[in-house]
Amino acid sequence: MMRGLLSLDDIFEARIGTSPKERGTKQTVRIKIEIATDIERAAKSDDLADTVDLDSLRKAIADVLGEEYNLIERLASDLSGKILDMDKRVESVAVKITKQKTHTGIKVERGR
Repeated sequence: MMRGLLSLDDIFEARIGTSPKERGTKQTVRIKIEIATDIERAAKSDDLADTVDLDSLRKAIADVLGEEYNLIERLASDLSGKILDMDKRVESVAVKITKQKTHTGIKVERGR
C-alpha cells in the first residue's frame, strides 16, 4: 500500500448565511480538500481509472453548492459526506471552508 493525499484548493460561490439577506447573494468561499487514498495502483498504471478523479470531485462540490445553507458547519458536513460516498477508495477526507469576506471558516475531518 502507498498512501497518498490528493488535494484541491479553489474558490467557489455558495449561498450560505443565517439570514435570507445573507443567502440572497452568493458568497465567495475558499474550499480546501485533502483526500487520503491508496495510490499504489495508480502510481504503477498511470491510469486515471485507478485513482480518485478530481473532475468528479469538482462535480461533487458543484452539486453540494447548488443547495442553500444556514451554517458553514452543515456545508462542510454535507461536502465531506458526498466525497466519501463518491468513491470507495477515499479512506478519509479533510474539508476546510473559509468565507472570503469575513475570513471565518471551519475544517472537518471524516473517515470510513
